[in-house]
Amino acid sequence: MPGPSVPKSVPRSLVWRRKLWEWFTGWLGLGMSCASSWLVTSGLKNLVGKPRPDVIARCIPDLSQIAKYAVTGVHNAPNGITLVSAGICTQPDAKLLDDGWRSWPSGHSSFSAAGLVYLSLFLASKLALTLPFLSPKHPDQSDTSYYSAFPSRLPSTSSNEERYASKYESSPRSAEPSNLDHRQIGARNQAASPPLYLLALAFIPTGAAMYIAASRYSDFRHHGFDILSGSFIGTVAAFAAFRYYHLPLSRGAGWRSEERRVGKE
Repeated sequence: MPGPSVPKSVPRSLVWRRKLWEWFTGWLGLGMSCASSWLVTSGLKNLVGKPRPDVIARCIPDLSQIAKYAVTGVHNAPNGITLVSAGICTQPDAKLLDDGWRSWPSGHSSFSAAGLVYLSLFLASKLALTLPFLSPKHPDQSDTSYYSAFPSRLPSTSSNEERYASKYESSPRSAEPSNLDHRQIGARNQAASPPLYLLALAFIPTGAAMYIAASRYSDFRHHGFDILSGSFIGTVAAFAAFRYYHLPLSRGAGWRSEERRVGKE
């Protein structure tokens, strides 16, 4: 970014400033996503203190001291159920033991989703990956839902308007008034949908985040609800940070939007 479509008259210093700005905002969004996810997740961990699935293994309880540390229990059960305090634990590593009560929400799931889902959104934005939409109505009808998923890929001149006007001037519908900006004609009239390999490329970071979250369950470090909660927090943080620094994916501009801005400047 930007590519060869930038006019030669544009100073190279301006082009490099655009490149550096794009690089800068990309890192700002990533930092905001990870920081906000970490803040929310750590705060909930400290407030809730839910035990991990492996908390007993971390505790290494001294079963001979059950009566000493008993708090309450169900004595009418066949084998008896006794609730004991954490004093029964013989784990010498206080930090490892304390972490055993910080299961909800999953930090790995939250932080990985915050960073990697943001990366997927960033790639989708710069590769102009969005779902093309084409209204079934005639282009000369006044329909605000008839727009292009890739408006920046259309020429900025009025040639499109003239071409579509001449194309449909013989149509009986051409007499109908139209407020349509013909530069926004549906993307499928201009080019094919985004290539599948680009969709796969943008999904790779999100797939990695899903793998990290699943590993926390298979490693017996979190309950399923903890992992889903963490992934949700990270995903929301990623979308919020991306939207704060970048245009929505529905604009579908990609790198070329920056090229046009540079040219106008």
